[in-house]
Amino acid sequence: MNKQIDNHSNFLLLWTGILCLLVGGACQERELPEEIKGNPVFYVDGAIDGQDLTLTAGEDGYFMETSFEQDETGVYVYSGAFTPLNCESCPEALEVRIRDHRLRPDNDPVRIDSVLHIGSYEFYQTNNKQGAAIFRVSFSNESTGTGPHQYSWDFGDGSTASGPNPSHDYIDTTMATALVCLDGVDPTGCTTQICNEIQLHTLPCQADFTHELDPSITYVSFMNAVEGALPIQYRWDFGDGYGASLGNPGYFYQEAGLYQVCLEITDANGCQSAICKNIAADPELCEHNFSYKVEQTNLSDSLQFSQVEIRWTDESGTSFTTASQEQSSLHYFDILEIEPYENNRFGDQTRRLRVRLDCEVHSDSGIKHVQKVEGFLAIAFPE
Repeated sequence: MNKQIDNHSNFLLLWTGILCLLVGGACQERELPEEIKGNPVFYVDGAIDGQDLTLTAGEDGYFMETSFEQDETGVYVYSGAFTPLNCESCPEALEVRIRDHRLRPDNDPVRIDSVLHIGSYEFYQTNNKQGAAIFRVSFSNESTGTGPHQYSWDFGDGSTASGPNPSHDYIDTTMATALVCLDGVDPTGCTTQICNEIQLHTLPCQADFTHELDPSITYVSFMNAVEGALPIQYRWDFGDGYGASLGNPGYFYQEAGLYQVCLEITDANGCQSAICKNIAADPELCEHNFSYKVEQTNLSDSLQFSQVEIRWTDESGTSFTTASQEQSSLHYFDILEIEPYENNRFGDQTRRLRVRLDCEVHSDSGIKHVQKVEGFLAIAFPE
């Protein structure tokens, strides 16, 4: 029995060597990843035209191929594909391609945590002349003191900035609010932080106020700068346990110090809005505050930032894509989780994504419905 096994093994080795010679030594150059044992890291489950679809990296010859490229418009595209390794037009391959959220100058590093966000994505269209809908928010810092300040903004969607008066685009229009925080440091080293939950959907009212300190008696005059239908109800919280309901109150603080004052309004139509600010009832203390304006708009170009394309290759090798036809409102692509993952086989950095999607993919030969697919995949990005 042992001799028969050895002969069979020798026969297989002989033919393996012949095949390697026929393809020019490719067998020696190509190193395949090992088959995954245990729970798979990357997989998707769903259906194609009603037929069950399960793709698992490390099983049945499939691997998770991650890559990135710049398209003809100069936009980086980050992709992940369930496919046999090093194979073009592979049968039954699924690829997800996510576009960058802006153009990048040469040598500008990719901060992938600003590119990716948890939530819904629009579908990229090759014939689309208008970009995706976004919320564009303009922030104005209201910091006190002279000299250069340092600013650190957290926009509540994984993005940050360091300028004094940034503008930020919220590309996930399903977000109703965002918790925005500003940390500031003045030239003396005085540091304060202020956070506000801003309303992204454009509202017919907005709370805001300014203030002025009389340092000799720690008396602060508050002047509302609200928008809304009259009459407006005011609810002030002076940060020391007391409040007021006047439009423009003045308040005497018993002790000098830094207080967080909040104003909440309700206009005649029931619209509500609120904002909080640091108030220094002491001329020696610093303040870092901000106000903001929200505009719902569309990207002004056809680069279609932060949009996604789904590609499917069927059993005959025919390629289908979401990019050639507009998707209906019933179709979706969502990222549910984002986490760092190990470098791919080319040494590129990657992120592991939990996604779900439902879409139609098109080719000249017809349409296929990619139905309720959910699972884990990865994308690669440059350093």
